[in-house]
Amino acid sequence: MTESTLTTTTERHTDRVVVHAKGEVDIATAPVLAAALTAATGTVPTPSGVIADLTGVTFLGSAGLAVLIETHDNARARGVRTVIVVTPGTAAHRSPQITGLPDELTTAATASEALTHTPTRNGHPAR
Repeated sequence: MTESTLTTTTERHTDRVVVHAKGEVDIATAPVLAAALTAATGTVPTPSGVIADLTGVTFLGSAGLAVLIETHDNARARGVRTVIVVTPGTAAHRSPQITGLPDELTTAATASEALTHTPTRNGHPAR
């Protein structure tokens, strides 16, 4: 059995923080993603945004989905907007779709899109 790994890096912008994740997000590594997103959510001024860039994620398990939901809920309670960046057709894109999460989570195809354009929710512009 191989050990799963996940690395995160954080990139700060004027009023937003991008957390880039690379690797697998499973029960063993979900706490790494949770810590990075929690730190990002706690450090940005409101109104602002936290962007979870999952374009480097090769596996997104249920523990990772739970982290995304918890981050979304906690950020929303603080008035902080969250955007999940997923490349269409990848594991990180398919996992939320299978569970019906696109209705809850705002998504973008690239971090650049999340920073400069209107992200979408379930294929429609997010409000």
